[in-house]
Formats: sequence, structure tokens, C-alpha cells
Amino acid sequence: MPTSRPATSTPQTAGRVFSILLQLVRASGLAALIATHNMDLAARMDRRVTIRDGMIEQLA
Repeated sequence: MPTSRPATSTPQTAGRVFSILLQLVRASGLAALIATHNMDLAARMDRRVTIRDGMIEQLA
């Protein structure tokens, strides 16, 4: 379920879209791969991989 910049153009919209996406993913039992620069949204994920300069910096 790809999203585009218009779907996440404001912090409020991004938060709503992300909340709905998390609900759908968790209800279905599937996994989702989310790539974001927004660390507040990333913090809401169950697991995170931080990449810096093309290298894995942190697994959480």
C-alpha cells in the first residue's frame, strides 16, 4: 500500500495516515516496510532499522 508525498504533506495528515496503516497491518498480521525521515513516526513502529551513509547504524 504505497503512499505519496501528498498523503503525508502535513504532520496531522501524516499522523492520521500512519495510524490507519498501523491498524490495518496489525489487524491483518502482516508486516509493513516503512521508509521515513520522520523519527516521531518511526518511533511508533514495533521494530526499526536506522541507516546512515548506506550502512546499518542501529537495530531496535
